[in-house]
Amino acid sequence: MIAKSIIANSSRAGLAGLAVGGALGLLEAAFAASARPGRGPDIDVIIIGALANGAALAAVMLVVGAFVGLGLRLARRAPAATTLTRAYAAAAALGFPLAAAVLWLARRDPNAIVVLATLGIALVVGAALAVAVYRLRRPSWLRGRARTGAAIAAPALLLVLAAVGLLIGSQAASRPFVSARHSATVSPTAVGQPINVLIITVDTLRWDRIGACGDPITRTPQIDALAGAGVLSCQVITPQPNTNSAHASLFTGTYPNTHRVREHMVDRLVSGLPTLTEALKAQGYTTVGIHSWISLDPPFSGLDRGFDSYQGYVVNLPSSLSHPTAQYFAATFRRLREYLQIVKTTEVITGSGRAVEEEIDGRADVTTDAVLHWLDERDDRPFFLWVHYFDPHWPYTPPPPYDTMYDPSYDGSLDGSMKYVWGIRDGHVQISPDSRENQHLIALYRGEITFTDEQIGRLLKALEERGLTERTLVILTGDHGDNFGEHGQWFHPRSLYDSEIRVPLVMRLPGRLPAVRLSAPASILDITPTVLEVVGAPAPATLEGESLLPVIDGRTSGVERIVFTQFNGDRLVAAVGANWKLIADPLGGAHELYHLASDPEELVNLATLVTSGDASDHSSAAAVSAAREAWSRLADALTVWLERQRIELSEPLHRPQADSHAHSGPAGLALSD
Repeated sequence: MIAKSIIANSSRAGLAGLAVGGALGLLEAAFAASARPGRGPDIDVIIIGALANGAALAAVMLVVGAFVGLGLRLARRAPAATTLTRAYAAAAALGFPLAAAVLWLARRDPNAIVVLATLGIALVVGAALAVAVYRLRRPSWLRGRARTGAAIAAPALLLVLAAVGLLIGSQAASRPFVSARHSATVSPTAVGQPINVLIITVDTLRWDRIGACGDPITRTPQIDALAGAGVLSCQVITPQPNTNSAHASLFTGTYPNTHRVREHMVDRLVSGLPTLTEALKAQGYTTVGIHSWISLDPPFSGLDRGFDSYQGYVVNLPSSLSHPTAQYFAATFRRLREYLQIVKTTEVITGSGRAVEEEIDGRADVTTDAVLHWLDERDDRPFFLWVHYFDPHWPYTPPPPYDTMYDPSYDGSLDGSMKYVWGIRDGHVQISPDSRENQHLIALYRGEITFTDEQIGRLLKALEERGLTERTLVILTGDHGDNFGEHGQWFHPRSLYDSEIRVPLVMRLPGRLPAVRLSAPASILDITPTVLEVVGAPAPATLEGESLLPVIDGRTSGVERIVFTQFNGDRLVAAVGANWKLIADPLGGAHELYHLASDPEELVNLATLVTSGDASDHSSAAAVSAAREAWSRLADALTVWLERQRIELSEPLHRPQADSHAHSGPAGLALSD
């Protein structure tokens, strides 16, 4: 009898857990879609998420039911239906949504009433489902049909409601902002032959870590020579400081809220948005992508669209992730982790995500070998070749002799491996910005850059040996930077300071592009419209970037340009002008204003001058006037951009609240536009 009671109660509890867990999975997906317009979960995440929640809660409730049944039998009490209903309903309806609410609050800091309302709905629905499953005991065949129908109808009704929520949440962002701008065209055969296009992206390459942009320490002779023969800009801003989002912006010429790749390795490029690859393919180009990091693989990014050949060369990639099907399931797990608490908890317990990242890496020599092999096998058609180098990204483990090139005397234990990177990020390994350990970490980072520079030299030499230099547009840029203790931040993505968002841009096309250094602000978004204008291909109306050719050839100075960037979706946004940067919190937190020309490290927050206008203790009246004028110009531009990106401001930007922890403007600070 005891075994029968345990089995009966476990099966009832498991059924309730399955129904309630599945319903809560749908609620989580619906909430994610409505809270993050235009970035709702994929349909596979919704379906698998419901199953994952259902299975997890069913397993928990099976155990709960078994213990309840055992306890009742040992106490020689019959299992009262009402008592069990209340116990199961409370356990099933309360535990999981509470955990999910904590996750949502930690991730988005939304208005508490939204989470409480969602939690309330989950409680009501969960209790109703539990009651529907338990209330009818030992029914006749007809009553059994009714009980089954009730158990199915309640989740089905919730599914419909969740679908409506998903529709409402994503409808506002279903139409990307479309610009009416069109690029001018130049004949692609002006030099007698079609122009090839080579885009090189170097992961985690800060603007101030190449010689051409003023770094006296890091050795980058190949990049420097490329910059000396063409266009150089050290004023380029990434639209979001993570790899997938930045590359999506590069290939589409649009901001993250348009291409919708905002969460790294979770969001994939939205379908229907034209890409540079597709535009060049339509012009008869062979299109090839050769990358070196798993996040850029199709299941995680969707960036393979339009490529005739898309090749990944990730070092130490486990066999379990080598097959496209395995990658699909891994990518689905990644998206599930973003939306569902049970999946995130599972990864935290098992440590599976970090275990993989501790082993895999990218090697510039392996990537270059693959590129040279393709160059030897290609046909005579013009080509668009994208090459991605991963090395400067963590782990900071350059091969010899680059591992000791910049700090040969170090004899400590820090080796740049993921063990130390995770430890520093999590706070388990304590180092300060001016510590010996951080100096060594930066030295390893420099070593990765110099190693990559050498491999870029191999690639450029291969072009020359094959007679391709004169008719190949070469573009080199970074996707984002990295922090090494600046502003108390480590690695990325952490902020919108220049250490993270500012990257170099080099463009060379002999006989077509002059050797010039640009001082105007630019964005990674500007690469696609620039390429399309150079090769004479039509530009899609979806572009939000602008061609840099008018600035390059001197038709305009570009000093009036303002570019934008965002962090972690829309938790922080920034407008960057020629000498000024405004960082704003759309949720109403502290804002920051920096005069980059006189304060390149962004240590002096001038938002206080705009707020108080009191120059008696800190700065001159001229400084206050300059700061107010810069604020007004950047705030107006940022407000318009936020409206286009459908990012809401909790309060107008013309009434800033300065960061109380930042320094005010010191005496003698020279400010100008």
